[in-house]
Amino acid sequence: MYRKYNFLFLIVSALMSYDSINAQKITLTETKKNIIQKKFNNILIIGAGSTATRLFLDNLTQDLIKELNRKNIEATYYYDGKLDRNTQINFKNFINEKYDAYIVFNLSDTSYVHKKNKSLPLNIPISSGGGTAQINLNYSKLRYAEDFLIEFFEYSNSKVSLWEAVLKLNFDFSKEKFYHNITNMLVKNFKENKLL
Repeated sequence: MYRKYNFLFLIVSALMSYDSINAQKITLTETKKNIIQKKFNNILIIGAGSTATRLFLDNLTQDLIKELNRKNIEATYYYDGKLDRNTQINFKNFINEKYDAYIVFNLSDTSYVHKKNKSLPLNIPISSGGGTAQINLNYSKLRYAEDFLIEFFEYSNSKVSLWEAVLKLNFDFSKEKFYHNITNMLVKNFKENKLL
């Protein structure tokens, strides 16, 4: 019984270390900064795109809204449906005095989900002969890849963005920790740019 659990521990440990070698890629690069202090009370977050994009934005905005609420900012998310690859969200359709700011997630690249097949060689000790047996552990991971142009607008001047950044993603979007990481990156940038 002990050997069985020891064997399972070895497999799980190997998978975890193998995954860390194949690191996830998430970058946020500012393309426009804000230098004037702003105070917002109610933000509308808008996104559109493929089904994979919707899954990503649904998860991300859920986490982002919680963080904004902790800072006493009301936030709402609206998914505008599927858009063609080269179409920008016309967020001006959503301008309403209820919201004093808007965060818009525009696709700047085609989203896709791809399957990564992995094989991990394992040497397993054999209890009766003192040797080892080698097995290959095969498994698959789904990865989501997308580039977004994120723009932050205020209600009083919705023609010109206050802040912009490019978010590049290529990661396993089933893991919750990545949404927290992205939220933390966004909130940090919002603070540094005097938007929170």
